[in-house]
Amino acid sequence: MSLRPLGLATEIIDDLKLEVTYAYDDLLFVEHNTFLLQFDDAQKSNFRIYFNVECEAGTAARLEQALSAAAKARECSIENRGKFELVVPEGGSEFQVRFLG
Repeated sequence: MSLRPLGLATEIIDDLKLEVTYAYDDLLFVEHNTFLLQFDDAQKSNFRIYFNVECEAGTAARLEQALSAAAKARECSIENRGKFELVVPEGGSEFQVRFLG
């Protein structure tokens, strides 16, 4: 597996004055889970975005538009893949990401 373009993803997020709050495997958690950015290993110039189910539709639309513009300026693209939620299983201490499409 080749390296993922973490620096490029961080630049795109920085353009919006947002910050990566946590990174795990192919996911970047941004601004305390407002959205996730996922690396697309098949197409390095593409990033997948998932919005938290608690993120308002208008906010999500504005963020997606701004992220897409920042990505396009770097010859990349943002692909909206739907929503996600964080779930803590009963009796568990670690959260799971549930993608809702």
